[in-house]
Amino acid sequence: MRRLVYYLDAVGYGGAVRYVERLVRGIDPAEFAVTMVCPSGDAFGPLRDALAELPVRFVDVATEPSLKQATYAAGTGLRRRAGPLAGLARVPGARLLAKTALGLVGVAEESRRQGDVRARLRECRPDVLHVNLDRFPDATGKLALLLGREAGAARVVATLHCQPQPPVSPRFIHHFYDRQALRAADRLVVVSAGQGRKLESWYGADASRIQEIPNGAPADCFAERPSRLDRAALGFAPADVLVAHVGSVYRQRGQLVLAEALASLHASCPRLRAALVGGVMDPEYAAKLDERLAGVPTQPFRRLGHRPDAVEIVRAADIAVVSSFEEGHSLALLEAMALGKPIVATSIESNAASLGNGEAGLLVPPGDSAALAAAIRALYDDAGLCARLGAAARVRAARLYTEERAIQATLALYQSVSSDPPLVPAA
Repeated sequence: MRRLVYYLDAVGYGGAVRYVERLVRGIDPAEFAVTMVCPSGDAFGPLRDALAELPVRFVDVATEPSLKQATYAAGTGLRRRAGPLAGLARVPGARLLAKTALGLVGVAEESRRQGDVRARLRECRPDVLHVNLDRFPDATGKLALLLGREAGAARVVATLHCQPQPPVSPRFIHHFYDRQALRAADRLVVVSAGQGRKLESWYGADASRIQEIPNGAPADCFAERPSRLDRAALGFAPADVLVAHVGSVYRQRGQLVLAEALASLHASCPRLRAALVGGVMDPEYAAKLDERLAGVPTQPFRRLGHRPDAVEIVRAADIAVVSSFEEGHSLALLEAMALGKPIVATSIESNAASLGNGEAGLLVPPGDSAALAAAIRALYDDAGLCARLGAAARVRAARLYTEERAIQATLALYQSVSSDPPLVPAA
């Protein structure tokens, strides 16, 4: 039996964690002994509960946001609020000096964490280490890639669930380590083609090691059955036209844009209702969202928080919305497609590809609340359009985006890297 170790650098229970949860369920316990290295705390409680009946070992690792990330976030907040220090950005050389200082702080912070990551990996003694990058490059997953072979891993696989970010300036501080981390992987799995192109052009990733394995919807999403949830239990009536949005609550998921669109439709679409599902990753953003939703009379639009039955809420809905500014490959979108829901999604690359560039759903520019409102209104008014788009989405998901397909491709990848000759780092 081989030791398979999953390393999770996610900050909450989002799509990357759900992907790993489903993947582990598809693994033969007689072939692999599975260990999960992930943060402790409430955020990963749902993962531990979901896998409680399986022979999965959990090892805790510290993956709180780095000082560099926190400083960047604070700086962005200062710029947004045009505080008294905002003018310093206009001083010649000040921006470069600040970025250099933050870069050095970031490297020091990552160095401090190396000991913890190395110790956890050595404790697991993996035959195959599968690092799941929910952020790149600012994540401890990068350290796991750099340290994996040193800690005893025979083979190292990385899956990038997010869109990678451009190299941080000044590049001479970070870029070397980011490139080395990617070179340490025997195989780099991307969930959409755009991710692979960015890893090649921005970080010099070896194209021969990049493999695209799209996400997939679970088999139960394709079952044509009623939702296990009664709408009344959610506070909605059978005659309502219910919009569902699933995603962690932070800016990149675009819930505020959706809230603006819904508010603009409230008077002209009296039966329109909405359920926003997802845990909070940005409390400040969540507070603004709650304030905007509460500002609509009778409060027909509700944020329901994290729900383990999120798929059943989408099944009970009439319309699904994906309002993200960026995605790796949205599981929420694929689940809505498998459920046969009419979908409105932003026209970012992975969404557009999933929906066949508009053949299986309506696409709108990210951040455009007016366009989003118009698309929702089109579905609200046209039951025939809803039926056509929902049927097209289900057919496309069944053909291209099933969970079984993704699981089998990943298991085949484990077999492939196990039989590969030893890795020779790229020049």
